[in-house]
Amino acid sequence: MIGTLFEAGTVDKVVGNRLLISKLGLDEIAQGAYKILRSGGTFDMNFFPNEDVKLVAEALKRAGFENVNVELDLAVTASKP
Repeated sequence: MIGTLFEAGTVDKVVGNRLLISKLGLDEIAQGAYKILRSGGTFDMNFFPNEDVKLVAEALKRAGFENVNVELDLAVTASKP
C-alpha cells in the first residue's frame, strides 16, 4: 500500500505513530517504504506497548534496510543505504 502512494525514491522519511503490529502487513510495509525512500532516507515508527517490534525489525532487514534498531521495545528505526 505505502509503495503505491508515492513515486519511487522521492521520500526522505517514513514516520508512524502508535501502530498495532497485528493490523499491519509487515513485509508489504517494509518493501513499500524501501521503494519510496531516497538513498539515505529513514524509517521511524513507534508502537503500542506489548507489541513484538522485533518482527518489524526483521521485515525491514529483509527489505534491505540498514542500521535497523529496536528502541525500548517500543520503536524501530532504520535507514535505506
